[in-house]
Amino acid sequence: TGLTGGSSIARTDSITLNSSLTNSWYGINITVVDKASQRGATTQTAVILVDVGAPAASITAPTAGQTLKGTVIATTSVSDTGLSRINRTEFLVDGSVLLTNSSQADNAQFTWETTQTIDGAHTLTIKAYDWAGNVRTSDAVNVTVDNAAPQDIVITSPTNKSFVTTTINIEASVSDAIAVQTVQFF
Repeated sequence: TGLTGGSSIARTDSITLNSSLTNSWYGINITVVDKASQRGATTQTAVILVDVGAPAASITAPTAGQTLKGTVIATTSVSDTGLSRINRTEFLVDGSVLLTNSSQADNAQFTWETTQTIDGAHTLTIKAYDWAGNVRTSDAVNVTVDNAAPQDIVITSPTNKSFVTTTINIEASVSDAIAVQTVQFF
C-alpha cells in the first residue's frame, strides 16, 4: 500500500498492518518515489515475526489440595503457541511474583522456600511471557503451607501420677494451626 501526499524533502510515514495476520515471518519492503516519479535506487527491507498467540502455561507440581512444608520444587509446563518462543516465566504466590526464571526453557522449575510464607491457604500461578510480549497466566493451584508443628499436646486422662487398674482409658487434647492429621499413642 502506498502513501502519497506531502512536499517536504524528508518525511516520516507510517502504515498500520492488517490485524488479521497469522503466526508467520513477513517481509516489509519500502521504496521511495519522488514527485518526478523517480524510484529510489535502494529498497529498504525488514523481516518481522508476527506472533499472535499467548504461551500455554500450567503448574505440574505441586498439585491442588497438597499441604506443603520446607523447600518445595514447583515444576511447570510452558510452551509458545506462536513462533517467538518463551522469554521468561514467573512464579506467583497469592498474585505476587515470588520468583522469575529467565532461562527461556519450556519447562521451568522454581525452588520455593515455604518457611518464608505464612502458614495457611495459598494460591499458586505462573505467568509465561513470549518474546512478542504475549502473556498467559496459568490456572490457579490451591495449596496449604504448614511449617509449624502441633503445639498444644496435653494428656487429659489419666492425670500425672494417678493410680489405674488393668483397663486404662487414655485421652489427649491436641491442636495445630492448620489441621491435626493423626494422634499416636505409644
